[in-house]
Amino acid sequence: MGSVTRKLVFTLAMIPIVPAVSGIATVLLAELWPSGPWSGDEFRYYHLIFPTLWVSALLFIWRNLVLWTLGRKWLTAMVAVVPFVQVIHGMHWWGDGGCFRGEILRVSQHNLGIGVGTWLMVWVWWGWEKRRMVEDTSAKKHPARRMSPVASRIVASIGMIPFVVGLFVVVRTAIEDVGLFQRNETHWALALTALVAVAIWLMIWRRAVEWSTWICARAVLGAVVLIGIPIAAIPVIEVIVVSGGWLETASYWFPVIGWGIWMAWTVRGWSVREGPAETGSAPRCLSCGYLLIGLRSTRCPECGDEPTIDELWRATAGHDL
Repeated sequence: MGSVTRKLVFTLAMIPIVPAVSGIATVLLAELWPSGPWSGDEFRYYHLIFPTLWVSALLFIWRNLVLWTLGRKWLTAMVAVVPFVQVIHGMHWWGDGGCFRGEILRVSQHNLGIGVGTWLMVWVWWGWEKRRMVEDTSAKKHPARRMSPVASRIVASIGMIPFVVGLFVVVRTAIEDVGLFQRNETHWALALTALVAVAIWLMIWRRAVEWSTWICARAVLGAVVLIGIPIAAIPVIEVIVVSGGWLETASYWFPVIGWGIWMAWTVRGWSVREGPAETGSAPRCLSCGYLLIGLRSTRCPECGDEPTIDELWRATAGHDL
């Protein structure tokens, strides 16, 4: 397994670990420090601990794949503030729908900040290569490996998960507050969130996919079948089954399952460009996709990465990222 692949697995592991550790730390902090600055508002601790762990883990995992220019350091510091918006503001952004509803809304807005912060971090680290920035002298002494475009899109996709979850609750609350679609708020919130989720997924991967008419039609048709139909079926299920039955409750999860299947299904059918336009089984750099044809060593002249021969062979054979 290549180093980039391991880092991607570590980033995926953050999804269950960071919320769980944040929840435990919040409970302990509220118990051990009952007279703290946010006593009676324990969610403020959660909104502080969660982004601290998330941003710190991202920095620790990906630090040696970033070309740390002076400009990129400043931008990273600015972007790292975004997930802390819910700490700075402290309350939900609108409405007064009761304590429990307000707390749920605050957590959802917090998830939006985590997702946006992750996207901005990816953009600052690996999307600004053409911008003129002041080089840091330490970057010359320790040249960084560059991120594969496909791997950076995977990290952006990981940030999509908390964003979409938070978006659903925010949209559901907004629809209810405005008074639209009475008695069908959840159905419309699912539909609108699904449209945004599909659009974000296609935006993340649009430049990496070799598009054709069939591939576009396949992606749209798959979204309709796997996400749209389960959403449209919810009102029908509510009419034909006993109110509050297990099928009615489960029906709200069918579109979520369809969303996951659709993402896996689209990627399986896409031809993704990982580097330059050349194709074939020629060896490429594991970090930036540069063709290594004609070189006398495995060191990449583009980014400085130097994998072992067996790592390069496994990647060329299709066994690595």
